[in-house]
Amino acid sequence: MVFKIFFQSIRKLLSQWKLWLAVYLFISVLALLAAVPVSKAFANFAGTSDLAASITSGNLTETPLFEFSVFHRDCISQLFTILPILIGLTILFYLFFKGGFIAACLKKDCTLPAPEFLRISAVKFPGLFLIAASSLVFVIPVLLLNLPLSALCRWISGDSEPLFALMFILRAVLLLFIFITIKAAFDFAQISSVYKKGIKTFSAVKNGWIIFFRYPFKIFGLIFIALAAGIAVTLIYSSISRVLNMETAIGTVAHILLLQAVLFIRTGIILAFTCSEAGLFSEYEVPLLKWWYDGRSQQGISE
Repeated sequence: MVFKIFFQSIRKLLSQWKLWLAVYLFISVLALLAAVPVSKAFANFAGTSDLAASITSGNLTETPLFEFSVFHRDCISQLFTILPILIGLTILFYLFFKGGFIAACLKKDCTLPAPEFLRISAVKFPGLFLIAASSLVFVIPVLLLNLPLSALCRWISGDSEPLFALMFILRAVLLLFIFITIKAAFDFAQISSVYKKGIKTFSAVKNGWIIFFRYPFKIFGLIFIALAAGIAVTLIYSSISRVLNMETAIGTVAHILLLQAVLFIRTGIILAFTCSEAGLFSEYEVPLLKWWYDGRSQQGISE
């Protein structure tokens, strides 16, 4: 059933291709802005080191980036100053249009006129922003939990490097599982906020956790499909990039276009996953809500 929901979300995403294109272009522009502080210095550096030869040969893992970071610390500092701002803008951009996108995905035909799409996005943005901000209540304790977990892993592993590596992997998997769980719960909190009119932030967050614990296997099934799709795209990109001859102009241009295609597809996977969450909500939670409220109305209880 989760495969059906995910593939239906892809079909719905194709009908919202303008949003897909807008998100991709926005990310691309921000990526170009992030490259501005280092592009000139990087180009000059490539002419005075082995960097150019390493890049054109495709051996990106062997490029002397440490050398570049040492001689151009000011550029690296500017980059790390700009990156959080650009990431924040990307999140705000996505949160603004997420309300309209979820509302469209909750409909079977996924048709929503542009004025209505923008109106819903603007109306739902404050609620979605508050829900996203409230997730820090869960995220920050998990980040702080990493410190004692790290100390515990070192104490258990002692001087054994293989055991320490195993403990490190287990800790990473545990933290990843917790973060995925938090994100899924708050995604459904946002979907609940879009579906229900006038719902408060606390109630939406509570609903998000209830929905997560009600359908954990289906939700993790959607997450697995999205992750598998992302891994498949990465493997295909890696295979094609190895074939391209970056010592030629055609090979270089083809590699740039390939990178843009990968970014576009990954953006689509993220949007399709959000749409599949809305599809799961519509498939299972909406009938349950209608049954519940209809039952209460028949009993004479006001909604």
